Amino acid sequence: MRADAHCAVLDSADRVTGWYHGFAAGLGNHSPVPDVVPLRPEGAARLVRSVRGELSDGQGRATPVAVRIIWTDDHVDAARRLQPGLADAARTQAAAHRGRLRKWPAG
Repeated sequence: MRADAHCAVLDSADRVTGWYHGFAAGLGNHSPVPDVVPLRPEGAARLVRSVRGELSDGQGRATPVAVRIIWTDDHVDAARRLQPGLADAARTQAAAHRGRLRKWPAG
């Protein structure tokens, strides 16, 4: 159960981290910004299924394991939700400066 939750969070984190690596490379190389990572409802459903049995203890209190897993996934999703604004800003900036960069003479 925890292993599946761990894999679900890592999958989300890997996709979001990969986007930020591509974004940074695009900014550094003046290449296109990658498409944003879409929300994957099936990933969220997988996470909920994997922690459902551990969401609360016998007294109805949230368990530390479930709280940590959900908290971590929420932070990964917050980073994913920032992507459209960052991508739009980078594309706007690139469009504004397109053609203004001059090439340095060789030699």
